[in-house]
Amino acid sequence: MMRGRIQEWGWSSDKGEDTDGIQIDDNDPTMADKLASLGIEKNDNTEIQESPEPSQTQPPSADSIHVLLRQALHADDSALLLDCLYNQDDKVIANSVSHLNAVDIFKLLNSLLAIIQSRGAVLVCALPWLRSLLLQHSSRIMSQETSLAALNSLYQLIESRVANFNHSLQLASSLDLLHAGVADEGVDEYDSGPP
Repeated sequence: MMRGRIQEWGWSSDKGEDTDGIQIDDNDPTMADKLASLGIEKNDNTEIQESPEPSQTQPPSADSIHVLLRQALHADDSALLLDCLYNQDDKVIANSVSHLNAVDIFKLLNSLLAIIQSRGAVLVCALPWLRSLLLQHSSRIMSQETSLAALNSLYQLIESRVANFNHSLQLASSLDLLHAGVADEGVDEYDSGPP
């Protein structure tokens, strides 16, 4: 009965070849070999388990940040660049900046200048990167005339923010004194009780 069905479906009973002309290779890896190459093992309880992971997710190292930074600069990907800038470890920053070539140095400088001109929390992330870039590659940056204009605009921006900071600091101090005086008067009124 089975032999009739095999012949009806077009299968041959000899081991080497079926009637469709497809060669069957006995040297093909078995399913167990394929699973072993994928790292899936079978234990004694016939449960299939994946091989344990070597470690949990670890923070990016200086080498991986360097690679991500270069990718972000080459692709002009601001989101990836911001992910790199959020890393504030001084060693990682110094190592990543030291691996940059001349083209990447100027791309990073221009990107950092654009970030610094904006306001917000990203500015705090960009400052250590700018500091490291200027410390490590100042001679290359100064050798380009186009970067001198960028540095001049950075200088003017810093000067204006410092001037505004002093006025803001004086205003904040005056407001603190007024607030303390109002708070003291409020405490005195409650201490004296009703007249």
